[in-house]
Amino acid sequence: VLYRRIAQRTVRMFAQGFVEEVEGLRNMGYGIGFPSMQSIGYRHVNQFLDGRWDREMMKSLLVRDTRRYAKRQMTWFRRIDRLRPYSRGDHEKIISDICNYFRLNTM
Repeated sequence: VLYRRIAQRTVRMFAQGFVEEVEGLRNMGYGIGFPSMQSIGYRHVNQFLDGRWDREMMKSLLVRDTRRYAKRQMTWFRRIDRLRPYSRGDHEKIISDICNYFRLNTM
């Protein structure tokens, strides 16, 4: 499910003008030297705009690198004992757990 959503989000990003966004940032002087331009997605588009990658390579490497990042995040989250996963609709449970946490951990 996660990998499918990553692929879908990537398609939406490009359909909504991600390449043009990065191009505009570059035109304003934000080059690859800026840390934000080296993040996932932006560095991929920069490689494409510099002619190093074609469009398909850019997209496939962006999906691959986003998957790898998500996998590292999941590994990191699993190491945190107190971390609890919630579903999108669990608003009342989330609020209850937050209230209980503060009730137990504050004076």
